[in-house]
Amino acid sequence: MRATSHIAEKPRETDATEEKKATQTLLLIDGDAHSAARIREMFELHHIACVTCSSLADATTILRQEQPLDVALVDLNLPNGDGIEAIRIARKTRPDLPCIVLSARSDTPSVVLAMKAGAVDYLTKPCRQSTLLSTVSKAIDAQRHRTNTAHATTPHRSRWHSSVMRQAMTDAREAAKTSSPVMLVGPPGSGKKSVAQWIHRKSSRANHCFISIDASHIPQNRVEQELFGKSLSNNNGAAHAHVTPKIQACMGGTLYIENLQCLSTKAQAELLDWIKQNQSSSPEKSCRLITAVAADSNSLQPNARVGQLRPDLWYAASVYRVNVPGLAQRSQDIPLLCENIVSHICATHHLRMPGITRKAMEMLCDYSWPGNIGELHSVLEHAITHTNDRLIGPSDLAHLNNSDVKEASKEDDLESGAGSIEALTKTTLINALEACQGNRRRAAKRLKVSLRTVYNMINRYGLPKKQTPKKTTADHTALGSGA
Repeated sequence: MRATSHIAEKPRETDATEEKKATQTLLLIDGDAHSAARIREMFELHHIACVTCSSLADATTILRQEQPLDVALVDLNLPNGDGIEAIRIARKTRPDLPCIVLSARSDTPSVVLAMKAGAVDYLTKPCRQSTLLSTVSKAIDAQRHRTNTAHATTPHRSRWHSSVMRQAMTDAREAAKTSSPVMLVGPPGSGKKSVAQWIHRKSSRANHCFISIDASHIPQNRVEQELFGKSLSNNNGAAHAHVTPKIQACMGGTLYIENLQCLSTKAQAELLDWIKQNQSSSPEKSCRLITAVAADSNSLQPNARVGQLRPDLWYAASVYRVNVPGLAQRSQDIPLLCENIVSHICATHHLRMPGITRKAMEMLCDYSWPGNIGELHSVLEHAITHTNDRLIGPSDLAHLNNSDVKEASKEDDLESGAGSIEALTKTTLINALEACQGNRRRAAKRLKVSLRTVYNMINRYGLPKKQTPKKTTADHTALGSGA
């Protein structure tokens, strides 16, 4: 059957079709700048926006961002990388993104490798415009049909394992359905910005801009200039030329302000007035406000610094509130986070993916992570770049707290056979319970025995039914429910 494109066959489109086409975005990964320019021009003439990149590193960066994409067109010949690897990364980071190969390679092994990596179709250069347009359009339509069917027939299931993170994402999904202000509460480094980007991507504003600003990292007068186009701290309050206020630059999109409590009193008053005025505006002529504040380490209650916020601003900005837990409260999610972070680090530095031993993963899950996701990323990057056998073990996790290292060495000494059998067994059980913060199921896994055996040993040695975890520096600084 002759492959034709419905785009080419319908020179006159309805307004609804034009609007639909204008929202389609294609990721073009092509190392040939001349070829990429021609392909981009062709798609833009047919109302399909193009995001282009010429290397594997650039493609990885774009794929890991929150920018909406409908389809990827991949050339196999890339500088400092291979298009096959780009497809694999796309399948990991965006499982729903259809990838089509457009390459000068026509040999069977290349086709087989591309399809195994996850490509939905394979075209060879040179390719007719009608065939290329038809293939891309069909891939977009098929994916949108699968997405709509899945949403209509199955309830939302979070990929996270912890109940606190599942609840956070359920609250975020509810917030994404509206344009009301959202307040994210969680420890520093818990991933509040990622949640804000997720809300934006799932909202009706997904095809518009997402602009963020951290009020704690830049001087107050510059924050005011960035937000409102003028310095409120100066007496004259004059507007600065060539400065477009962010609250105007992201009309139709989302404005994210992190560390809202760090805004000056005047800036808070200005923002409160803007929120009140923004409530009566249509979505196209206003921007969605998402803010974030730091949380207490032991509960998801705003800490003392949030006391600097005006109460009326707090209420106005938290129509929807999402509690974002920290790693200390979601240790069940650490294996999945490790997989994502390791994949990102290896793609960025062009390294082969290492494995993680069971004992190393236990150390990662048992650690309190006062620095949350940022600290986890740093520890894993150090481990990846220092391991010699592409297998991350306990010795590669040198950046973890010293108390954890001491605990491990204590267990090693016990395993060498000091003391009587009963004393050795009792001490081993106590140390395992303390290392697992009293979690008897995890202690059983650590000791490689059944949960019933742990209960029997607790009764035999007269240990407390509730084991109190040993207080360490990490325990005092751990951030409770953050994400």
